[in-house]
Amino acid sequence: MRESHYRAGIDFGQTAPVGVDQPFMLAGMPAMYPRDPMLPAAEVVNCRCRQVPIIAETVVDDDGEVVPAKPVFETQRTAKAASEYGRRMGFATGNYDLAAMDVNAANEINRAMFDMTVRDGMPPVKSVQFFTRQTQPPGIGSSTWADAAFWSGRIRIFSPVSDTLPDRMAKTAKAYAERNAKHAVNVARYKQQIADGTAPDYIKKWVKKMEKEPMAVRHNVGSGPYDVMVHEYGHIIHGMMPRDAAGWSKQTTGYKVLGGTSRSSNAIIDGRLGAKMKREIRKVSDYAATNTQEVFAECFAAMNAGEGHLVPEPIREFVREVIENAKKVQREANP
Repeated sequence: MRESHYRAGIDFGQTAPVGVDQPFMLAGMPAMYPRDPMLPAAEVVNCRCRQVPIIAETVVDDDGEVVPAKPVFETQRTAKAASEYGRRMGFATGNYDLAAMDVNAANEINRAMFDMTVRDGMPPVKSVQFFTRQTQPPGIGSSTWADAAFWSGRIRIFSPVSDTLPDRMAKTAKAYAERNAKHAVNVARYKQQIADGTAPDYIKKWVKKMEKEPMAVRHNVGSGPYDVMVHEYGHIIHGMMPRDAAGWSKQTTGYKVLGGTSRSSNAIIDGRLGAKMKREIRKVSDYAATNTQEVFAECFAAMNAGEGHLVPEPIREFVREVIENAKKVQREANP
């Protein structure tokens, strides 16, 4: 398929259809339908595009205006169909291969992209790629679920082991819960030693530290592929923020309470947020306290999951600002 035709299918497809009496743009030129004779031969010859009618329902918006209703998410029956649906809906304009996912995980990932781009009106990512153990790029550890590169608009999902992504996430949650249980037993034993007067000084210091920085209830917000995708999408929109006017070194984007996307957790999280805020962030998840990138992505995922009450107010405000900026970017790209 020619790139210009593929692009038109995304820009004027199911998520943004045009009226039957209105033209759409193909390679910068107006067209009323595929193979419109007003188009140059390069855009008409051997074109196999189809025009599919969509009966758009209407709703009344907050201003009392009758506007087209937004599309409703469609669950697919196979991973292949989910992959085709993702492309058709314009969730990603690049590679979108769900071969490594079962149908349930594929639908969860599609639903995440639907919620971010159709429901909330934020930009689609440029590519979503899925990797199996056989196709994974070098340097990806077995514990890595996914990553996002905001500068390229790319999200990658990994299954570098035989387990499916949901199975791997469940194992991580179980291991973290077991670790928490052992930790609680140790804290109780050491506190008893302190009460008995038999605890050495290093135990007293350790317990004092644990009381100030208790372990998080969970390792991460995500409980399935949907949450993983929302988390990674959070990195994408965080990267769209304007450059920090404060001029912090090694920062790329972002400002205010998160201090940008620096990987320096000590300098940024402890320095900008402070120890108290770091403790508050652990109410969201343990992973959220890793660095400022993960602070944002985990808090963004928590708020999307209806857990905004766990997120400190300064960060909630920042997340809302990032979301509004992403919506602005999308509006400017599609006036």
